[in-house]
Amino acid sequence: MSSIRSRLPVHIVLLAAGLLAAWLFRRSDPLPPRKRYSWELEEELAAQAAATADAERGQFEPASPQDVPVLWQRPEPERGAVLPFPWRRRDEP
Repeated sequence: MSSIRSRLPVHIVLLAAGLLAAWLFRRSDPLPPRKRYSWELEEELAAQAAATADAERGQFEPASPQDVPVLWQRPEPERGAVLPFPWRRRDEP
């Protein structure tokens, strides 16, 4: 019985040291990786597929120009012009 009583303070001190160490080092481990949900993976796969399609399209097709010069100019049609008709005589059929 005396051996249990002599070890009790040691166990209490070690318990306190363990609790103190656990509290001090509680943030020293790296955080676990964030859980990824299926809809996030689908969005990433869709974005990768779109980027791949754009890259393949750009490989075979030149980019569209932003400013295309006008090669011809069509004149505006005249509006409200009255066409002259010759007067018809009454004795002509």
